[in-house]
Amino acid sequence: MELSLEIADGIARAAITYASRTNSDICVAVTNAQARIVVFLKMDKTHAMDGHEAMRRAISSVSTGRASQNASVVPMGAFVRRR
Repeated sequence: MELSLEIADGIARAAITYASRTNSDICVAVTNAQARIVVFLKMDKTHAMDGHEAMRRAISSVSTGRASQNASVVPMGAFVRRR
């Protein structure tokens, strides 16, 4: 099943809404099964490198099959595709 832009956007906006309620500032990257970024959202008070980290974590999560908070960050371009 392909991840639609509408669903990916809903996922990212839900994370931003939750972060706002908990007084957190986050960046959110949502990828499809091929580790391609579908949606990226950044809150106002985040730094540029926070966005880069969010994208790397999302890609690592897909390539390792682990939740993004548990995934070791794989260098960009070096992820291994799961079969």
